[in-house]
Amino acid sequence: MEVKYIYATPSNSGAILRRQRTNKNLTQRQVALRAGITIRQYQNFESDARNIMTASFILACRILEALELDIGRFYRGEYEDGGGKEDEGK
Repeated sequence: MEVKYIYATPSNSGAILRRQRTNKNLTQRQVALRAGITIRQYQNFESDARNIMTASFILACRILEALELDIGRFYRGEYEDGGGKEDEGK
């Protein structure tokens, strides 16, 4: 039997982080402080120089929580850049 894997890896994760940060009127520095990381680390995720989907789960959770994004929804790919399925009220 062949095992198939489904990966929830948004190709635009940096854009999602950036949009959420600007929607919350936060600076990159504020997000980094909330997540307990350096501003450079955060900038790398937002610019897609580093993929948040391949970061340690704990680090990714700290960033997503700092941006008030639902971790489960993010990993299921339910956030889209520019609207789509995202419901910011959740």
